[in-house]
Amino acid sequence: MSCINTTIIREMAKKVSLDRLDCLKERKDKIVSRLFMKKLELLLEKEKNYLNKCAYCNKLFTKKQRKVLSCKASGLQSIDINGQMRAKHVIDRNWDLKKFVTFVRETYRISWKEIYWKVWSYLYLVRCDRC
Repeated sequence: MSCINTTIIREMAKKVSLDRLDCLKERKDKIVSRLFMKKLELLLEKEKNYLNKCAYCNKLFTKKQRKVLSCKASGLQSIDINGQMRAKHVIDRNWDLKKFVTFVRETYRISWKEIYWKVWSYLYLVRCDRC
C-alpha cells in the first residue's frame, strides 16, 4: 500500500467521506494516515480555512474569526457593532501553518487523524446563543 502514488491518494481523499474514513481500522496503518494527511491538505487549501497565529496571545484563528474573537493581550482596541470595546488579534507574519503542523507531528508523535480533527476544531467556531 505504501507504493500508491500521492495523486491517487489525493483523489481517494476527495471521494471518501470523513465518517467513512473515521471508521476505517487498519492493523499496520498504511493508508488511513495518508488519507487523513491528504484530507488535511485539501481542507487547508481553501483560503477561508487558513489558520493564523496571534502575535500577542498565540491563539489560532481564521481571518473570519478575527472579526468576532477578541484578544486579551493585544492593545489594539476597536468598537464592535454593538458598541463594545474589543481588542483584535494581530496576525503573526513570521508563523507558518505547514511548519507548525510538521513540528507538532514530529515532536509529539501525533497521528494525522488527531492533527486533522484538531485543525478542524480551530476552523469551526461554535458560539453560545445565551452568553
